[in-house]
Amino acid sequence: MLRSFRHPSGVEMRVEAACIDSGGHFTQHVYNFVRPRIARRVYAIKGIGGPGRPIWPVKGAVNKAKNVTIFVLGVDQAKDMHYKRLEVKEPGPGYCHYPLLEIYDKKFFEGLTVEKAVLKTDRKGFVTKEWHKVHQRNEPLDLRVYNIAARLSLGINIERRLMALRMAAANALNAAPQTTAVREEPAPAAPQAVPGRRRVRSRGVES
Repeated sequence: MLRSFRHPSGVEMRVEAACIDSGGHFTQHVYNFVRPRIARRVYAIKGIGGPGRPIWPVKGAVNKAKNVTIFVLGVDQAKDMHYKRLEVKEPGPGYCHYPLLEIYDKKFFEGLTVEKAVLKTDRKGFVTKEWHKVHQRNEPLDLRVYNIAARLSLGINIERRLMALRMAAANALNAAPQTTAVREEPAPAAPQAVPGRRRVRSRGVES
């Protein structure tokens, strides 16, 4: 996570936040990893579904026994945002960019769209949304949800950030040494040969 990435503007960017799932069989390992890295915004998270729950919480839940703060994500809203962005066809706000790399293969995109929203009506007549898996593996979707949450944890304005990147790129360009083209003078013309004077030899006049 200490690696830097070059933005298309030329500015070097670093990882500003990261979310690590604290569920599963490695909960304690996650706690041990994030505890000394909280200042770098490395968070232990747990996803919970349900309507009305914000993607990123106002504050984390402190586990005093483990001496760690856990951030509970509203994964349903994050999935809604994710699927809406996949529908954006033209580059712009919300558009998803995927480079032509081997990792972005058929299995990746199947995992990215592994869940489908199903609307159900409960006993009281209220319509609720549930997410159901179409395939077994859903790691790409989970990672996408965590990335959305990590970005929201920063509370940044994307338009302002983009403007700052452009300004930084422009300043770097202006600070770079400018190379001035040297005008080449035409080579001097070769000296023209001056025709020598014809020497007139005079013969004496006999008297």
